[in-house]
Order: sequence, then C-alpha cells, then structure tokens
Amino acid sequence: MKNRVSIAVGMFAAGGLLLTACGSAPTLDEAWPEVRKNFEEAESLRINMEATGEEDDSSGTVDLAGATDDSHMKGAMDISMGGDPVNMEVLRLDGDAYLKVKSDGEDNAFTEMLGDKWLKMSASEAEGMGEFAMSSLVDQMVEDMPKSEHFEGHDIEAEEVEIDGEKYDKYVIPEDLLESEDAGDVYYVDRDDNTLFRVEGTKTEDGGQEAVVTFTDWNEVEAPEAPAEDEVMDQSELMNP
Repeated sequence: MKNRVSIAVGMFAAGGLLLTACGSAPTLDEAWPEVRKNFEEAESLRINMEATGEEDDSSGTVDLAGATDDSHMKGAMDISMGGDPVNMEVLRLDGDAYLKVKSDGEDNAFTEMLGDKWLKMSASEAEGMGEFAMSSLVDQMVEDMPKSEHFEGHDIEAEEVEIDGEKYDKYVIPEDLLESEDAGDVYYVDRDDNTLFRVEGTKTEDGGQEAVVTFTDWNEVEAPEAPAEDEVMDQSELMNP
C-alpha cells in the first residue's frame, strides 16, 4: 500500500508540473528581463528588417546574419541610392569587409567600376563602416530597448499567435509605457527559449517609415566562405590603379 501511495503521489506531482509547464504565458514583466539578457548575450543571430513608407521608393529591406564579435557576417540590403533602388550584398570575415552592389536600373559608380565583383576592404579601411557591423547594430538595438525592470508592476498579458507554423507570445505595449519610437510597440517572444522573435512599429531615423524587425537563428549562425580571388577587387587597386 505504501508503494502504491508513493507512486500515486509521484504521478500527481508530475501531473502538476506538466500542467504548470502547459499553463498560461508569463506576463511581459516576468518574461522581459531574460528576453533582454538573451539579446545582450547573443553570440550570433539573424536580423531581418522591412521598412515601409508612403512612397514605394522609401521602402527597403535589410537581412543580415553574423556573429556579435564581428568575426563574420553576411547579408543583403535593398536601399535607395540617388533615388534608384540598389541591391547591396555585404560580407565581413576575419576583419575584412566585402561589398557587392547591383542596380535595378542604370549602372552606378560602383557597378561601373566593379561589374559583378566584390570590393574588398581591409579592417582599417572598413573602420568607418560601423553600420555594416553586427556588434554596432545589436548595441544600438539594446540601447533602444526598454530596461529589464521597465515593465515591473504592469500586467501586460500575452496573446498566443502562430506565424509560419510556430507559436509565439505577442505583447502589445500600452502607449504610456512606450519609451521611444525606436523601441517598437508590439513584441513577439519565443517562449521555448525566451528569445525575441519580432518587434513591430519601430520608426526609422527620419520618422517617415515604420519597420518590422525579425530575429532568428539565435547563436546558430555559421561563418560564410570568403569570395574566390577572381571574384574580388581590392580597394587598393582602385585607389592605385
């Protein structure tokens, strides 16, 4: 009888744990400190940003994946250069930076000089390209994020949503708790590993566009391969032809 009672108690306890695990989502003040910490301490990630404006030529996308110690990064950006949409690929590896620019319209200065080749810059030459460094991007986002204790005392409940077959906790931030336009007003959190999946409502610097920023591949991004030598033109060749 004693063994049966022990087994029953054990099953009951296990059932209680299971129910707790499958229970309601944490409020944002409960989840946010760890979500922010995981962002700050990430070793690598992928960041995709889609910006939309009232005019088509003000829209653009950024898709970058790399390590936060800047040992590597690869991605692409659709930007407006002189009013013409331009697709730019960027790659960083072991301190060197590579750029490749393609134009959807007429050739620009880059494509006229480089054709379909990568422009290679050394670490010293790339120092002014902070916007193409994952560390700078992540540091700026962390600076814009609410502090760990920002939501304490506010019961911001989660709505469970499904995106591309995956479930996330969606938190809508009350207007009186918005620290800045850069912080966004809707957060999506992956409850399984307490990582931030998406932020909606962030504004660009000029205030004319809204952006949706999605974060994936946490701590799983591998270093890309460097372009082949015959696909690269060194910046020194352009400066000293």
